[in-house]
Amino acid sequence: MSFPDYKLGVHPLAWAVYNLVDIETADIRNRSYWKTTAWYNGRECGICIVVSASGGSVNPRALVIAFGECRNNDAIFVDSWTMLEGMNPPTVNDYDDTAYKNRRTFSRSDIVEAAKFVEARLRKVP
Repeated sequence: MSFPDYKLGVHPLAWAVYNLVDIETADIRNRSYWKTTAWYNGRECGICIVVSASGGSVNPRALVIAFGECRNNDAIFVDSWTMLEGMNPPTVNDYDDTAYKNRRTFSRSDIVEAAKFVEARLRKVP
């Protein structure tokens, strides 16, 4: 008998970073529409936070922040980019060169620093 994967295949490092991100400090609850989804990019199985300052206006721009364990080492990656918000969560098809240029990596022991970086990035909602 197999049991369901309640972590949705998301790497434990991603959950560790997510649990340390203080949404209240990032101040996105009261001024933005936001949601979280799983992020799958090959071996990178992490978490994605999507934030839109427009809340459903025509052609809303959304900030996307994805984080988890890097695919080629044990470091933590944090990618961020903006895109037109749609009904579906972001996929690798929405991932562009900006995300690679904005990529930050942290050693696997710097979970707190990675969470602080995510919080700081959340404050820069488009």
